[in-house]
Amino acid sequence: MKNRREKWTDEDHHLLKKIVLEHVQLGATKTAAFKKAAALLGRTPAACSHRWNHVLCKEEKTSSTPTAQLQLPAPEKSAPPASDPLTLDTVVQFLQSLAQEESHAALAEEHKKLKAEHVALKNKAAALKKLYNEKKVQNQKLTRQYETIARILSETESLLGEHIAH
Repeated sequence: MKNRREKWTDEDHHLLKKIVLEHVQLGATKTAAFKKAAALLGRTPAACSHRWNHVLCKEEKTSSTPTAQLQLPAPEKSAPPASDPLTLDTVVQFLQSLAQEESHAALAEEHKKLKAEHVALKNKAAALKKLYNEKKVQNQKLTRQYETIARILSETESLLGEHIAH
């Protein structure tokens, strides 16, 4: 479990904005961006989502530039300026994250189906166990009746044998 971090720094804001805007520009979901940002910032995806929706978007709305929301924030002064934001590495990273998301979604769906199947099988097993116990009790009852009839027949044979002998 990740430790909760209390204060967001300007660098955190910058990285979160950069990741979300890159994902959106490349056609990915914000959810994928929040997951990636969470991993890099040591926060939860929910924390990144909340920060984006309740702090950063409000800051962008109050910005004087109407297109500020669609542009990547300016890089930090210490970082060299990027000549082309769309690089092969960026595309590969995006495709890997997309494949990972699809894989997770497929696994989640399979897990959901398996859980439902597990519950159905448990119910079926319980019903079969109940039926087995009913049949077991019925078998014991029939066995006792058979033994009683066999004993009566045996006693009858012995009485008839004595009666014929006299």
